[in-house]
Amino acid sequence: MAFICVETAANPFENLAAEELLLQKAAETGRPILYLWQNDHTVVIGRNQNPWRECRVALLEEEGGKLARRKTGGGAVYHDMGNLNFSFAVPTGLYNEKEQYAILQKALAEFGVVAEQTGRNDLTVDGAKFSGNAFMHRQDASLHHGTLLIASDPAKIARYLTPPTGKLKAKGVTSVASRVVLLQRICKDITAESMMRALSDVFSRRFGPAERLAPLAEERKALAEEYASWDFRFGKTPPFDEEMTVTTSKGTMHLIVSLRSGRVSDCHAFADWLDTEMPADVANALLGAMYRPEDMKKAIGAMDRELAEAVCMAMQQKGE
Repeated sequence: MAFICVETAANPFENLAAEELLLQKAAETGRPILYLWQNDHTVVIGRNQNPWRECRVALLEEEGGKLARRKTGGGAVYHDMGNLNFSFAVPTGLYNEKEQYAILQKALAEFGVVAEQTGRNDLTVDGAKFSGNAFMHRQDASLHHGTLLIASDPAKIARYLTPPTGKLKAKGVTSVASRVVLLQRICKDITAESMMRALSDVFSRRFGPAERLAPLAEERKALAEEYASWDFRFGKTPPFDEEMTVTTSKGTMHLIVSLRSGRVSDCHAFADWLDTEMPADVANALLGAMYRPEDMKKAIGAMDRELAEAVCMAMQQKGE
């Protein structure tokens, strides 16, 4: 006996929270769960990734998108309603990645798609990727989840996932660029809805008749707040260094900023200003600030408003 849960919301923070709760349910009940869900206008990064490297953060948020971080590894992906996400939450004794991939391949075969497992954790057709997979293992259950690119907007994938310019020296995991293909270009009958049905049917044949679970609307609220928090999405970023050069009426200043947990841990400022003390004062004022335009601006606004505006603008431009 198994469970199937088909999500109706398209909020990444709620859906990632529901996925984590379903993993707990799989551990508690000893029953495998298939979770099918979609996020709208979202970039999801891996557990150890740097959002500022993987995504044009400022542009995404300016255009109404969301940046989310998952708790599994792997690379950055763009989600819209042309993408279907699947999650296998499976008790430890039943967890078998080969069988889980087989469920995906059998469902795709119903549409005439011959999928091959290649690379690190990908599903491809003729070498073109349409699915990336990631994993998380706990004591009593494991999670295997991934994407299925059905009819996503390729222009938006490139628009948001192309790293911004700038000298970013990072220790996080960088996404591996891959040639991608949309499943709907292989078979026009593939939609998110038809793929949900196919996956549900194959999953039920493997594990027996599946009980349908209603979306976890109430239970996930508190956990969804954690996923949506700045500290989780940006504060979990591995240490990295950022450089920027700004110009004001007083001259040019070059900043080298070291960041840990999304905050300024060290800063060096160099300038051709007549005020020789100002660079050191600016560097000291930025220590501890969250690495987001409004916080950096606030940290130095009292000492030099023009410089604060210039730093804020430079950060916004790096994310565009």
